[in-house]
Amino acid sequence: MKQGKFQEAKQLYEQVLAARRQVLGDTHPDTFLAMSEVAGVLRSLGEYKQAEALEVEVVRGLEATLGAQHPGTLNAATVLAAIYRSEGKFALATSTIVKVIAEEEKTLGPQHPTTRNSKNALAKIYVDEKLDGKAEPQFQQALAAATAGFDSVSADASLALSSLLMRRRDYSGAE
Repeated sequence: MKQGKFQEAKQLYEQVLAARRQVLGDTHPDTFLAMSEVAGVLRSLGEYKQAEALEVEVVRGLEATLGAQHPGTLNAATVLAAIYRSEGKFALATSTIVKVIAEEEKTLGPQHPTTRNSKNALAKIYVDEKLDGKAEPQFQQALAAATAGFDSVSADASLALSSLLMRRRDYSGAE
């Protein structure tokens, strides 16, 4: 999407957010969802500080409204970790996604696609930090948990792991 389209999307999402605040109130989960959509567009525009502030508000609001273990709250925390990653705040990104993974493993299980997706997100943070030794086991775990068949999560992990191994010139595991 080009910059102009993101600006247009931002305006539309801000209108949706204003309407939800008016109709549903500031603490309704759907209002927080609209806030998260605005944060996502801000991230795409490179407006990371505003995206981060908004998504922190979303996570705190959902924790208070739905609880820290609710899938909606965990999803918002995953978005926040992605924003931190975009900002290069790798320690915050890592600590946030590690907490998400721990909760997802308890509530959804380690084989759930959402949990595997979060492990992929952690591995990508490690790749960005050039911590390949930490990234590879995360990709491997995501692949190993894909016992229900080949899906988009395992495909993403497979491609990322292959890329990581190729970068290290370890072609034996990149098949």
